[in-house]
This record gives sequence, structure tokens and C-alpha cells, in this order.
Amino acid sequence: MTIREVIAQAKAYRQPGIPEADMLQVINNVELRAIREVIRPRAGEAEAFEPYTEADMGRELMIPAPYDRVYVHAINAENDDRENQIGNISNERRYYEYDFGNYASWYTRTHEREKLRMRSDWYGI
Repeated sequence: MTIREVIAQAKAYRQPGIPEADMLQVINNVELRAIREVIRPRAGEAEAFEPYTEADMGRELMIPAPYDRVYVHAINAENDDRENQIGNISNERRYYEYDFGNYASWYTRTHEREKLRMRSDWYGI
């Protein structure tokens, strides 16, 4: 899913009161969390994350389908937080955490951990 598609889905689901630049920041936060909590522990040193800008609206996002709904839930949760819709914040955050957890589980199952160095490698034994 591209950034443009995520923003379009968030707007179709509920008309958000936050500007697209803030939606882009929420998407950046989700990507950064995925790198820190899911990808880097499995792959060792991952590539440095370059935050998306408005010029990147056609770029494909890191989290694949069917887990890419995590972006829409994150945007909706941020929107609800800004509008003080307490009941909706809980629901959207729960959906976000559920989808993110499913993505993390899938990634862990399908990507092998980078080979760890043996102690003998450290000491040249």
C-alpha cells in the first residue's frame, strides 16, 4: 500500500480533522516503530530510516497487506486523540496494537534471525 492510499482510506473511513502533513508523521512513527521493535531485532543493523515527505506519496510502505491496516488505525487514533473522542481512541488504539502485533508475529515467523557470532569468534579460538 502506498502513502497516498493510506491517507485516502483514512479519509474514507472517517473524515479526519488532522492535516495530511500530520498523517504523514503518524505513518513515519509506525514505520520507525516497525524498524525498532520488529525488523532490527531480527536483522541486526537495519538500514537507516529516512522519514517520508510529501514528495514520497507514491512510495510503497514497509508493512505489507493484510497488516497494512495498522497505518489507518494509527491515523484514526491520532485524529480521535486530537478531537477528545475517548471511546474511539481506545478502540482505534486496540485495533492498531492488534494489527501491529499480528505483523510482528508474521515477521518473526517468516524471517530468520541473523546468525549470531559464536564466543570462539570473539576470541579467535
